[in-house]
Amino acid sequence: MPDHPNPPTPAPHNPSAAAPDSADQPVPTDGQSTASGPDKAPHAGKIDNLTALSADWRDWNRRLTKAGQQAEAFALGAVAGCIANLLQERINIELANAITLISTSGLRHIREIKRAKDARRKAKRSRQGKPPPPEQALTDADIDRLPDILNAPEAVVYQMREGRPGEGPSHYLLYLFTPSNEDGRKGKIVIHVNFKASLKVAGEPINTANVLSSAAYVRAGDIIQDGEVLWGEIK
Repeated sequence: MPDHPNPPTPAPHNPSAAAPDSADQPVPTDGQSTASGPDKAPHAGKIDNLTALSADWRDWNRRLTKAGQQAEAFALGAVAGCIANLLQERINIELANAITLISTSGLRHIREIKRAKDARRKAKRSRQGKPPPPEQALTDADIDRLPDILNAPEAVVYQMREGRPGEGPSHYLLYLFTPSNEDGRKGKIVIHVNFKASLKVAGEPINTANVLSSAAYVRAGDIIQDGEVLWGEIK
């Protein structure tokens, strides 16, 4: 895992402080960014305390890892204004709020549960005399980067999935990035939009939010088979 800088100790995490004021961001008319350089990302430069937020996230992640304790949900950032506008204009979905969260169960899903599944797939292939499959679970290095990835993704894809009977469809945003190991695949972070759940962040109850539901490494060609690129480009 790459070394991380040691920024000054951040103030206690506050979701309202972590969420950027994204309402003033420009809305690309064609779903593509018209800027160049680092500002091409929908969030770039909008979260002034991103360094402190990232350090706070790594601390929360490690405390949960070492103690296995039930911690509160963590605010990873917020959906950018341009993405929220594109969702409303092109998909007719209005966000209840912009906050993006990860719960303790969500963290365990993308880490322990996903890695256990990778191990079972590897063991099965070994018994069949086949080479091991590529791992799908995110590395610790990329889990550490979650706030940075959501702040500056390479592309954002909208996807609808059928819900339970009587509940209607569920809506997701897929944030795409290049993995730290750069093995030719893409990383995807799946955010369940307007997810209804009883969560607390820094002691504050939140009933509806955009919640990280899964994350994995995938082949780029598999990403948009049943989705629509809202922003950016899949390379």
